[in-house]
Amino acid sequence: MNFQKRSNALIRLGEVLDTIAGDVQHGRTDRGYQNAMHIDFTRAISMAPQKNPWFTMENILYAMDANARMLSPEKVHSWTAYYDADKIAREHMRNVGVISAGNIPFVGLHDVLCTLMSGHRLILRPSGNDAGLHQAILDLLVRIEPDLKSRIEIHESRLTGFDAVIATGSNNTLRYFDHYFRDYPHVFRKNRSGAAILKGDETDDDLKDLADDVFRYYGLGCRNVSFLLLPGGFDTDRLFGNFLGWSRVQENHKYVNNYQYYRTLYLLNREKFLDNGFVMLKEDEHVHSPLSVLHYGYYQDIPSVQAFLGNNAWEIQCVVSHMDGIPERVPFGRSQYPELWDYADGIDTMDFLLNL
Repeated sequence: MNFQKRSNALIRLGEVLDTIAGDVQHGRTDRGYQNAMHIDFTRAISMAPQKNPWFTMENILYAMDANARMLSPEKVHSWTAYYDADKIAREHMRNVGVISAGNIPFVGLHDVLCTLMSGHRLILRPSGNDAGLHQAILDLLVRIEPDLKSRIEIHESRLTGFDAVIATGSNNTLRYFDHYFRDYPHVFRKNRSGAAILKGDETDDDLKDLADDVFRYYGLGCRNVSFLLLPGGFDTDRLFGNFLGWSRVQENHKYVNNYQYYRTLYLLNREKFLDNGFVMLKEDEHVHSPLSVLHYGYYQDIPSVQAFLGNNAWEIQCVVSHMDGIPERVPFGRSQYPELWDYADGIDTMDFLLNL
């Protein structure tokens, strides 16, 4: 299967995801171009919220849109053009085991696409919380490009038959990954979070966009903002006022359980926090915060911002800010729209795969 067919399959996947997401969102079910491919995928995503309450249809459609935008022809071509033409055109055909997390919809798709685009065989071990979404999207991809069928396996239990491993999980599962897979070529990833650095002159629209970075996927993604670095004297009431549009997170009982648990814990421990009824702001130096809690701290000058970024580099997945001088900063409201070249943990997955 040559490079062009692989590339075309990814581009076509983006187009199909965009079409299906639009049809589902707008209730279009009678279009002439709809076929078994669309119908089966739509049925699969409609069942996912029953299997995993975190995977609401709103969040599934959002993830589909983000992936569709990521797979535009221009972006796929720019991404692949970065690498050595001979290497990326080659059929590498190693067996790459991918262990995906299950925190947000389609969270392991980027590793899947990197594996197939680099000409390897995929052996996927989805999370138990995946709700069948990876199976659905791989079935969709095989219907788009049938030659991929022989290159894809899904293992629901133990991962076997692999030559290399890409594994994503929590800090605890990292020890498991290291124990079982350290003798193989590997990429291991652990917990990371997003941070936002405010200048103080952000508009209300900026802060509403920031709320999307905080609350999308209920804050469960590694690119969700869980820490705010604020200028001295910043009015935190502005945050609460602009967060109100996300009060719907209270409709999820799992989110509410977390909120009530941590609120009770802080009250019992007499810890200071700010509260608007569905999220708490707590001054805390740790970048990663519990679900329903947003940590924050203050900075005095630009050198202190740079020090914060340096000291927490291994904990931060992305930085949302308008501040100049921050490498690869992300605009407000865009943290959940990564590009193909925005590699998790800063590890170039394609480079790893092309050099196996």
